[in-house]
Amino acid sequence: MFELSLIERATRDLEWAVRSPLLSSETPPGYSELVSQSSTLPLPDNDTASRRHPPIGRYFERLLAHWLGAQESVSELECNLPVQEGKRTLGELDLIFRLGDTWYHWELAIKFYLGVGQLESTENWHGPLGRDRLDIKLNRLHAHQLKLLETDTGRTLLVDRGIPEISSHMVLKGYLFHPLDAWLAKRFTVPKEINPGHGNGFWAHLAEIEKVVKLSCKWVLLPKADWLAPAQSTQAMPSTDFKTAIHSYFSTDSRPPLIAAIDDKGQEIARVFIVPNNWAPCPTRRHPY
Repeated sequence: MFELSLIERATRDLEWAVRSPLLSSETPPGYSELVSQSSTLPLPDNDTASRRHPPIGRYFERLLAHWLGAQESVSELECNLPVQEGKRTLGELDLIFRLGDTWYHWELAIKFYLGVGQLESTENWHGPLGRDRLDIKLNRLHAHQLKLLETDTGRTLLVDRGIPEISSHMVLKGYLFHPLDAWLAKRFTVPKEINPGHGNGFWAHLAEIEKVVKLSCKWVLLPKADWLAPAQSTQAMPSTDFKTAIHSYFSTDSRPPLIAAIDDKGQEIARVFIVPNNWAPCPTRRHPY
């Protein structure tokens, strides 16, 4: 990788967190306005940069909170606010804030899903471990997280804070990884709930590695902390070394690695999950990756 400081890496992650396309087809009210106003992004502080490690969902939340907190039009920002009924926690509000005279509640998520089968269905997009699904995540957001302030406890919380009305929305970002042949043909079939301009990559079984390396790039395996912003690397592997490295990786680890394809200038031009030959989703189980 390029020799970047922690602050420099967090700065690139913040740029991605704010300006990358939404994964969902739903754009929250006020979101586009806030992004368009952000011609210059705030420099991440040490606290934000220090969170640049898994779980990246929490780091993503911190990046967007840091961005919103620097906007003159945003006020009374609160993060990770628990909704509690006695000693029982019903859930947590990722962000609540006021934009002008309007209050907003945002639930944030960053996800990575591989498409298998009929890609028009949210049930057929799975996490890399095969135990998390797009439909499950969307249902959880809509049926629980975005409904927290409609509960009696949630309404009491709003009254206590003097908030007469609030608008709840999700901000879902990440990547969908299409089957290799579909990606090569630029056939990006997605469910109606997904933004057609979503961030994308491809996935392939280990047995398809020869097809993958025909892209004539260099390659770098990405640690999870580097899954957000597009990769930069001056030490990417040529294809011969990459094939050796990926076989060596799977000799000790069955988790699909995320890999960036790197051009001659050291910039990411694509990303790919390589999965074991016996990889298959487990649709009845859930496990966040």
